[in-house]
Amino acid sequence: MQASIAKVRIQYCTQCRGMLIPMGVFLALVDELRAGQPGSLIPPPPDPTELRRMLPCPHCHKPMVTHYYSGAGNVILEDCEDCELNWLDHGKLMRIVRAPDHSYRDAEPMV
Repeated sequence: MQASIAKVRIQYCTQCRGMLIPMGVFLALVDELRAGQPGSLIPPPPDPTELRRMLPCPHCHKPMVTHYYSGAGNVILEDCEDCELNWLDHGKLMRIVRAPDHSYRDAEPMV
């Protein structure tokens, strides 16, 4: 089903409540949602058994790549580089949004 979050168009599964988010808008969406979230939560570690999961891309039907998200949130997600899409299971987007962000923007300048 087509949906939107913070004016960003996504696809949403009404059965599992997962989300398919275009890579090109993913970081901007996280930043937009973070701006409206009070405080932060330290998320639990991800379940490493999720790394063995094989999901087909809803668009091209090739296997998506399953990996740890390199940003905050301690989540494992799937993506399709060919279609430039990220798949996030229910609740993972908000785990990323509410996690403390230790990104490059907060890093000390190198001397």
